[in-house]
Amino acid sequence: MMNLDWIPKSDQLRSPYSKWVFDQAKKRSLFFSHFESRYSLPVPEVWGGSSEEAIKSFDGYSVLEDKFSDFRTDCLVASFHPGHHPKWSAHELLHNLLGFFYHKQATDLEVLLGARISEGLPVALYYFLDEAWAVKCEKHQGSTSFLSEHCQDCLSLQDNEAESADSYLLNSAREFFEREKRSIENSLKNKTSGELIFHGINLASDAHLYLQSHRDRLRDPFIDNVFKKFFSKNPVYHNISEFLGQSEVLFNALTENEDLPPVDMDSLEYLKQDLAMRLLQMARLCGEGELSDKLFAGFSILENQDSKSMIDSFVSFYEKLYEEYELIAPKKFFALGYDFHPTYGHDIDAIESNLSVCFQESLAKLAKQERENLVFAFTRSKNFWQRSSLAKRFCQFLESIEHQELSSFQKEGFFCTEKSNFHQIQYTENKFQTAASFHPYLECIDLSEKDLSDLNLETGGISGEVVYLKIPGRSSYHFFPLAKSEFLALKKYLKTGQVEGLAPSVIDELERSNFIIGVRSAGNLS
Repeated sequence: MMNLDWIPKSDQLRSPYSKWVFDQAKKRSLFFSHFESRYSLPVPEVWGGSSEEAIKSFDGYSVLEDKFSDFRTDCLVASFHPGHHPKWSAHELLHNLLGFFYHKQATDLEVLLGARISEGLPVALYYFLDEAWAVKCEKHQGSTSFLSEHCQDCLSLQDNEAESADSYLLNSAREFFEREKRSIENSLKNKTSGELIFHGINLASDAHLYLQSHRDRLRDPFIDNVFKKFFSKNPVYHNISEFLGQSEVLFNALTENEDLPPVDMDSLEYLKQDLAMRLLQMARLCGEGELSDKLFAGFSILENQDSKSMIDSFVSFYEKLYEEYELIAPKKFFALGYDFHPTYGHDIDAIESNLSVCFQESLAKLAKQERENLVFAFTRSKNFWQRSSLAKRFCQFLESIEHQELSSFQKEGFFCTEKSNFHQIQYTENKFQTAASFHPYLECIDLSEKDLSDLNLETGGISGEVVYLKIPGRSSYHFFPLAKSEFLALKKYLKTGQVEGLAPSVIDELERSNFIIGVRSAGNLS
């Protein structure tokens, strides 16, 4: 499994509270799954899905995440997303320390309240407790500092130690938690969902969306057997009041720095749970019949064998079924996002595909086997588990192994390494716009001809730096580095339709008339 110590220190030591969470998580053998390399199985129709493959979109910096389909309160392997804020690590682990609510005859109200309780304590940590010890920029100091989570200036100060905690945020954490508790108690008493909005935080709204996403899955009669067989040692609560009370016990332990009672669990038990849930999902995708019956036979392997023999036997079991039936390939089924087997563990195809967005030419220079081996080694390195762009982490990995093509990768992928060093000029609907930062989904601001002139675009880019072309694809963006002369040729093409000076591959893509020009600059467009 992965090593919790590989998670950046800025995540682990952000505050005394995040340190407590990591300390308790280590005692309980908890670990992370890497979001980028975990293959998301299709959601069965019987669970309210379409049984179609879910595509994780890559924007050139990181993989985009669906908030509710990718998150399950009953998955006790925490999710690590390198594109998220450092506060997310402790938030995710705290979900797993708390446990979850489940009852096979739970009403919609109970499932909704269970989801809301699951979020209360982690949200109190994320917005208030973890922020109380964070050093802030001048703009975000004071009573509104918990709103500064996406401020780059604040993030640049995250390794600095605060002289004291922000008492306003500490008090707000307790006030938020206690008001949530009372609101849930009233919902139970009155049998209504209710809601509480605290500084813009509305857990009831999120709980409704969680219910919609997981109602059918949690009512599947087969899932009850999985919980009984593989979750008996975990903190699983079958009563809402009991679960709410446990969340208060955990809140007090967190804020008073008290150890949690030990749980008789090791990393193998969490692996069994993860595999059991994937096996159930695979069986439900296959419907009822011979194949699903054969898949269900795999539960006995997970339940009755010890560590080494269990893993080998279960992998062999699935591989043999794959040879006989039309199933999701083992390399995808066993792409759990962490190391557990010499061959399987990460979605190598997805990582290589995303890397090719950033390093198309450099990767093409390598033989197929060398490329696959390199990506495989990258997913099993500490570099993979850092918080930066995929391109930057890969270049750091290449540097650590002294790869001979390092300079080629660094040169080609420079525009995918840092969000803050790039700005975007988007061309769509026959006009230019600018986005506020290196992210394709932010709202754009219209630019006039004067704005374009002020940005010095006629001379090939701000501060004379190289620009690039970024064109939307099905699941990612295609990048074309542009020299100044090519940029001028692009401008000419947009005005006259003449393609002189542009590469054929660029011309083909431009037919879509929707693309982004990226400008590298230390300045700010806004």
